[in-house]
Amino acid sequence: MRLNQLNKIKRTILLTVFLLPAFLVQAQQLNTPPSDTSNSGISSEPVSFEKVYLHFDREFYASGDDIWFKAYMVNALDNKLANSSKCLYIELISPESKILKREAIQLENSTGNGDFHLKDSLPTGNYMIRAYTTWMQNFGEYFFFKKEIHIEGLPGLAEPPQNSKTPADSNQQIDVQFFPEGGSLIEKVHSTVGFKAVDPTGKGCNITGTVFSDSGDTIETFVSTHLGMGSFNFAPKPGVKYYASGSTDKGIKFRVALPAALKNGYVFKITDNDSVSKRLCIKTNLETFQRDSLKEMKLIGSVRGSVFITAKINNLKMINLLRIPTEIIPEGILRLTLFDDKDIPQCERLIFVHHKDRPAIRITTEKKSYVPREKTELKISVKDSTDHPIQANLSLAVVDRKQAGTPDQHLSDIYSYFLLESEIKGHIEQPATYFDPKNEDRFQDLDLLLLTQGWRDFAWKHLADTTLTINHYKENGISVTGRLRRLLTNKPIVNANISLVMFDNAKISTMQLTSTDSLGRYYFNPLSFSGEERLIVSATNQKNRSIGWISLDSIFGNPAPIPPLNLSGPIVDSPEISNLKEEAMQRFNINQYSLKDNIQLAEVVVTAKKNEKDKDDGHSRIYGSPDSSIQVTDKDASYSDIFRLIEGRVAGLFISGVYPNIKISIRGAQGNPLFLLDGVPTDIDAIASLPVTTIDKVEVLKSPGNLALFGMQGGSGVISVFTKNGYTTGPALPVYHSINTKVNGFYQARTFYSPKYDDPTQKANKPDLRATIFWQPNVITDKDGNAVVSFFNADKATDVDIRVEGVTVTGDPIKADSNYQVTSGN
Repeated sequence: MRLNQLNKIKRTILLTVFLLPAFLVQAQQLNTPPSDTSNSGISSEPVSFEKVYLHFDREFYASGDDIWFKAYMVNALDNKLANSSKCLYIELISPESKILKREAIQLENSTGNGDFHLKDSLPTGNYMIRAYTTWMQNFGEYFFFKKEIHIEGLPGLAEPPQNSKTPADSNQQIDVQFFPEGGSLIEKVHSTVGFKAVDPTGKGCNITGTVFSDSGDTIETFVSTHLGMGSFNFAPKPGVKYYASGSTDKGIKFRVALPAALKNGYVFKITDNDSVSKRLCIKTNLETFQRDSLKEMKLIGSVRGSVFITAKINNLKMINLLRIPTEIIPEGILRLTLFDDKDIPQCERLIFVHHKDRPAIRITTEKKSYVPREKTELKISVKDSTDHPIQANLSLAVVDRKQAGTPDQHLSDIYSYFLLESEIKGHIEQPATYFDPKNEDRFQDLDLLLLTQGWRDFAWKHLADTTLTINHYKENGISVTGRLRRLLTNKPIVNANISLVMFDNAKISTMQLTSTDSLGRYYFNPLSFSGEERLIVSATNQKNRSIGWISLDSIFGNPAPIPPLNLSGPIVDSPEISNLKEEAMQRFNINQYSLKDNIQLAEVVVTAKKNEKDKDDGHSRIYGSPDSSIQVTDKDASYSDIFRLIEGRVAGLFISGVYPNIKISIRGAQGNPLFLLDGVPTDIDAIASLPVTTIDKVEVLKSPGNLALFGMQGGSGVISVFTKNGYTTGPALPVYHSINTKVNGFYQARTFYSPKYDDPTQKANKPDLRATIFWQPNVITDKDGNAVVSFFNADKATDVDIRVEGVTVTGDPIKADSNYQVTSGN
C-alpha cells in the first residue's frame, strides 16, 4: 500500500510538508447490502483506522470480584474520538486461550462502558482482556487492545491453576539484541548502535559488555542505562566481523554477534532532542556517494500513517544535515524514511515528537485525610496549556491501595497507550515512565526504546508494506441478516418480502420491512437494543403468502482467532497480593453469611391465583378453560393476519375493516378487547404484526367468570394469543418460512454500587470492604472544564488512590493521579 501524497504544498522550509493523505486499498465486496448491483465487488476507497483503549478500575483482582471498564474509541490518525463503529467486543481470555466471557457493548459518542463478574472458582493466574471492532480485524491484530490482568484465586474455592508457568530459572540465557540506528551498519561510517537485553520473563535486565573484532581487538565498551537498553558508537571496518560479550548484574554471561556491516548504504543520526526541532544527519561512505551523488533522494516523515514531511535531496554529500521542524507535527511517533530514486527505502528511524502544551487534569479533595464511611468530594478540572477550560469525556477510579495490587506505578495509561503502546508492537515495560514528568531522563529513555524495540516492529510499517483487503465491515449497530432459499433446493428466492418485528416484554419495539437481493440475502437497518428481546423474521411472496426456508445469521460477529498467549510468569507474593486475598475472602464470607441471615416472617396467605398449565399444550394461563379456542394448523398459513384467521370462527366476535383501521367487538362491547401475548398484556399492533405461521393457538374469553380476573381491563373481552415458541414454552415447532427466537442485544452495563451513609433509611451494619471504593465511567466536564463527584469511603484505614483518564474534545488523551488517606479516627 502506497501513501497518497497530495499535490498542494502546505509549508516549505528545508522540508516540504504535505496535508494528510488517505490510505487507498483494494476493498472486497462487504457483507452489507450492495449500493450498486452492477458493482464488481472491487473498489478503491479511503480507509479509516480505529484504536480503542480501556480504562479499568484497577490492575489486580480476586476471584469473585467485579472488573469495571470504560472504552474510548478514537481515529488512529489523529486520536480524536471517532464516530465510527458502534459495536465493540470485549473478551476475558484464560491462560489456556479460551474466551471465558464476551460482551458486545454499544459505543455512543465513541465511548462505552461495561463490566465482568469473575466466578468464585477462577484459579490464580494471568488473564488477557482484549477489545476490538469487526472493522479492526481487516488489519490483523495491529489495532486490537490487549491488557494482561492478574486474578488471585480464593483459597479452597478457586480451581487449581492449569498450565501455569513456573518461575524463570535465573541461570537461563538472556536475550541480547543490537539495532544499528537507521537499520544497518555501513562500512567505514560512524554509527550509533542501540541494544536491549531481556531476561526469560521478558523484562529488561542491566548488562555491561564489550565489543570485539573477530581477531579479538577491543572496539568499544557499553552499559545499559534503562531497563536493559543502551547505546554505543563505532565505525565498522571492511571485511571485519564483530561480536559483543558481557554479563548481567546477576552474573549471567552472554556472547552475541553484531549485525554484519554492508558495503553500501546510509546511516541516520538524530540529535537536538527537544520539542521545537530535531537535527537529522544522513551519512554514507565514499563508495555509496560515488554511486548515488547524481541521484535524487527523498525523505518522508509520517505520523500514524499520515505524511507530514517530504524533502528532496538533490545535491547528495557524504554528510547531509537537515532540521526537522517538529512544531508543525502532531505529538507522537514520527517515522523518518529515506528513499532512493527508485522509491526503495534505504534507512529508517523512529523519533518521538513531544509537545509541551498538553491539556492537564487537576484533582482536588477538600482535605487529605478522612475517616471510614466519611463522604469525599472530588473536584476535577481540565484546562489547556494557557489555563483556559476545556471539555473532556473522563472516567474515574478510586481504589484501596492495599488491595489494588499495583506495586508498579508506571503501568499503561490512556496517554502512553494511544501515543506509544498502540504504535510499537510487542510488550513495552513500564510505558507510563516515558511520560512521567518526575523522570528527568524520560526523553532519552523513550528515544532508546524507539532505537531498539521500535526498530524491530512498528505497526504502520507493516500496514504500509502490506496489500490490505477489506473483509469485515463497520458495525453501526446490531446486524439482522440472513438468506431465503427454496424449501427443497438451495436456490435463492429473489425479491421476497421479509418482515422483522421485535418485542420487548410483549410490546413492539421495532418493525422493519425489506426484500431479498439476487442471492436471496436480506439485510435490515442496524438495530440498537440491550438485554433480551423476542425477534420474529418472516418471508412472504408478493401475494403475502408464506414462502421458502429462511435462515438467520449471528447478530454479532464471531470472535477473532486467539493466537497463543505470551503471558507473564507467576506474580511473586507481596503485601498487596496478601491484602487482596485476605479482603476478598472476607467479602466472600460476608456475602455467604448474608444469604443465610434470614428473618422469619409471620404466616403469609397467598391470595393470587396460580398460573394453570394445560397438560396438553404446555402454555401457562391464569384463567381456566377459555370460552373459545382455535388451534392454528399448517392449513391456516395462507391467512394474512390473525384477524382474518379468527374472523367468523368465534360466536359473538365481530370484526370489521382492515388493520390498522380495524374494529373488534365481543358480544357488542364498546372498545377493543384486551390482548394477551403468551400470557403478557400487549397491544393490537403487536398482535397484528405476528405472522400466522408463528401462532400456535388463539383463545377468546367472554364469560363473566373468566373476565372477572382482569377487572376493568377485560371489560370488553380478552383475546389470548400463544406462539409456537412463546415466553413460557419449549422449543419451537419447525416453521421454515419464519423465525421466532429470543436474542440478546448489547450488554447492559451494571451500575457500580456506592453506599450512601448519610441516608438514615439505608442499613449500614454490613462490613464495607470494597477494594474499588468508587467507579464512575462517565464524567463529563462542563463549559468551564469542571466536574464534581462524591462518594463514601469504606471501613478500612488505608491509602486511597485516584486515577482519572479520558479524551478532550480536541482529541488529546489525558490522565491524572491523586490520593488521600482514610484513618481510623482514633
